[in-house]
Amino acid sequence: MPRIPSEQLINTLFGPPKTEAGKKLADFAAKSIPKPEKPPSMEAGSFVVHDAVNPYREALQAGGAPDSMNPERLDRTVDLEQTLNQSLKIFEQGNLNNWHEVIKTADFNNLTPENRGLIEKLIKEGWEVTAVMPGKPTTELKQKEWLQDLKQSLTTLKPLWIKESQPRMIKDPYIWEYFTELIDNNNPALYDNLPERPYILLTEPTQKPNPDTCNKKVPEQQNWLTQQQVARPLLNVMSIGEYAAMQAMFTRKVNLEAHNKGIPLSALTSLDSQTYTRFINLPLSTGGNVPNADFFPGNSQLRWSRDDADDANSRNGFRLSVRVEI
Repeated sequence: MPRIPSEQLINTLFGPPKTEAGKKLADFAAKSIPKPEKPPSMEAGSFVVHDAVNPYREALQAGGAPDSMNPERLDRTVDLEQTLNQSLKIFEQGNLNNWHEVIKTADFNNLTPENRGLIEKLIKEGWEVTAVMPGKPTTELKQKEWLQDLKQSLTTLKPLWIKESQPRMIKDPYIWEYFTELIDNNNPALYDNLPERPYILLTEPTQKPNPDTCNKKVPEQQNWLTQQQVARPLLNVMSIGEYAAMQAMFTRKVNLEAHNKGIPLSALTSLDSQTYTRFINLPLSTGGNVPNADFFPGNSQLRWSRDDADDANSRNGFRLSVRVEI
């Protein structure tokens, strides 16, 4: 609801002042109406979204959580400060020193009411506040530092994995050399569409990519995205850095959710254990392959790999992200 100016409110309630005494009364009444203050929860970067789709339901179900403790919809507390602290910790553990320093400058006072409303809407639909990410590097030196951390993130941001109620070791990933070439050659597609300041990353943390993005060749996927952006222009293709952060952060968030609810997980499987996420924002290789990623349980590792851009099947999709600059 738009805020009604005090003078308009006084006129609505009491009528316009017709005499000097009436004007003084109106002035006094206007001064006595307190200005609305930002609620304390907003100051702390925390708010509640009621009757939201449970983004952890699929993962918790796979881990053996009963429906009574894992409802389809629930009231969700969005704690942006906690997400920032989790991001700082995971970047520090991954030796992403530049990214760590950049997101330390994140200021939730820059979160506008419109953007908070956007976050609430997406949370209600089942999206997740995944991480706080570094914005686009704007100078040659910053690009070099940012890209160093991007390359590092492919190796050091690893998910959690629980199988048969036991934590399992995650091996170092397989990395197709084309990813390294793109980073070493400072390909602008790696960061061009990012906000300039740190941003809140929102994703749909489903085990598989959105089915609407599958069974399509890469040009068809790009066309589908363009059509979706007409109605929802803030939709983006998930970048490789965002994907690495999502794999690492989401499994930890699920594990924490299970711990807080007293649910012993028998399994916690990384996303894309049976599917592939394509990065259709990146240029194809000379052989016509599109970069992709998945988690391969058989070798307990993330794989930064590729597939034929002309292939269209139910296992090859791409993921969407929304970026809220702060």
